[in-house]
Amino acid sequence: MIYSRNSKPSELEFEKLMIATNDALNKDAADRCDYYLKRKGTLLEEDVYRALMQKAIDTPFEGSIKLISKTAFPDIIAARFYGVEVKTTTSNHWTTIGNSVLESTRIVDVERIWLAFGKLANPVEFKSRRYEDCLFDIAVTHYPRYRINMDLPVGHTVFDKINIPYDKLRKYDNPIKPIADYYRNNLKPGESLWWAQDHDMDSLSAPAIVRLFSSLSADEKKICLIEGMILFPEVFEK
Repeated sequence: MIYSRNSKPSELEFEKLMIATNDALNKDAADRCDYYLKRKGTLLEEDVYRALMQKAIDTPFEGSIKLISKTAFPDIIAARFYGVEVKTTTSNHWTTIGNSVLESTRIVDVERIWLAFGKLANPVEFKSRRYEDCLFDIAVTHYPRYRINMDLPVGHTVFDKINIPYDKLRKYDNPIKPIADYYRNNLKPGESLWWAQDHDMDSLSAPAIVRLFSSLSADEKKICLIEGMILFPEVFEK
């Protein structure tokens, strides 16, 4: 953990730094699209880190930016109390699967986190926004994770739905419970709440709510049967 030689900068100053960094990344991506199309995962974290370092010159954040190991949340810290989480997609949309609801690897001193999101599809673009303002739903891998939408309208976060602010929820001993209670209280006939525990790949995800086959429409049942026959042809073997 680093300690800034500056007094704690204001949140407004950090917002200005993030806007400037985002503008710089977009300008660079317009000039070097092919470069960024190859910058996935930790490679893009390095690009965001360098852009932050450059834009932090002559600001209260100069000399305080640090790229953290990939096991920590967030990926980058600034002036001890601020953080940047880097996310990417290779598709032409602004959604992806985010971090664990539990935030068990969160750096303790970090109070405010922003997302730096790279859309690594032609044309390459970047968007930055406060972390909690982009979290609209829950997906389930081997643990509940937030779903991210960088274009999410104000007032439509998962925290608005459960009526608990992010900074309050994340400090709960069990932050999953109020989220599960919300979904459970809004189930429709034929739906059930489930939490998958047998997947070990972050790329595998499913909605938090599933429906019984008997509750599907005729067209949905037909699609499921067709997909089942394509994905599991062994059922036709003698």
